[in-house]
Amino acid sequence: MRGNYIPVLILVFLWFPLPVSRAFPVGIQTIQESLNLTPVVLKGEVLEIDDLKQKESIFDNENALEQFGGKNKEAQIRVESIIKGSSGSSTITVVFHDAMGPFTRLEKGRTYILFLSESQHGLRLLDPCNGGIRVESGGGAGKETMPIKKMMRELEYSLNSKDEVILCTAILGLAEIGSPETRPRIRPFLEHKSEKVRTSAISACLRLGDWHLVTNAVNICISPPLDRPQLAGCLGLQSLDTFRSLTEGLGSVTNMEAVPVLVRAINQTSDKLVRQKLIESLTNMQDERSVPLLLKLLRDGDSDVSFLAYRALAKMANISYAGSHIFEGERKRNEIEKLERWSKERASRKFE
Repeated sequence: MRGNYIPVLILVFLWFPLPVSRAFPVGIQTIQESLNLTPVVLKGEVLEIDDLKQKESIFDNENALEQFGGKNKEAQIRVESIIKGSSGSSTITVVFHDAMGPFTRLEKGRTYILFLSESQHGLRLLDPCNGGIRVESGGGAGKETMPIKKMMRELEYSLNSKDEVILCTAILGLAEIGSPETRPRIRPFLEHKSEKVRTSAISACLRLGDWHLVTNAVNICISPPLDRPQLAGCLGLQSLDTFRSLTEGLGSVTNMEAVPVLVRAINQTSDKLVRQKLIESLTNMQDERSVPLLLKLLRDGDSDVSFLAYRALAKMANISYAGSHIFEGERKRNEIEKLERWSKERASRKFE
């Protein structure tokens, strides 16, 4: 586990309430990364919760965890299904960190998909923040054998839930590990009575490459602030938090056909967050059509935009890049010149 995750979490959590855009509450790892890291993944119901009697450290950075005022506890779990590995028993004990804040807090009577690792006291959550996902009890993975497919079946079953939290989690989880073929399962929730569920569905469809929604989201986010509420209302969005989620969703667009739209939008808006999210999508897609704009943004007056453009081009060039804290002064000029040379060499090779 990464040793510096606690300060990062504190900064993110206190800055503003996090928009709904991921299945995990705070994004350190993705579901796929956790599946790869975790020896045991299972679905189970919490039967009982007790204080942990042992005083030894269970998690990394235990001293940092204490500042949240919580403590380690153990939960008795009735295993419903195995996604990866083996539980060894139909009822198991799992250690978790119980605290307010960005943590996976297990609650009696609720069902979770748990990502577990071994400790000296038995099984514990792989990560105190990203160790579990609340899901609907029942269902199952059927005849699936691959862990990722089993996870998808469990999340698909949770789309039947009447619980708003479970629905949002299932929608975002499917967007993370699914494919464009998953969109038909999610699109009905664009009409859901809950704005949070609708927002999760919008974020999911953006991630899964829904062209119509990408276009609408871009048009809303680059419009003048006073016009946004009326435009967002067309998508069923009314609050500031859900508009933030729409903006966050622009950072995970995967449809390559959207590249020209994203490039044009960056040129048309001065909204700092919107520009940053659009660049994040261009970074992930690494499409050569975005290179001229990214080169221009290297010298943008906004240092954050400039750094994101630098990182995007560095990834496309397959070269290491400096951290944002040292991307300044002479180092920044040298890095920009290096990428401009790469672009010219790349262009000349195309005409050889």
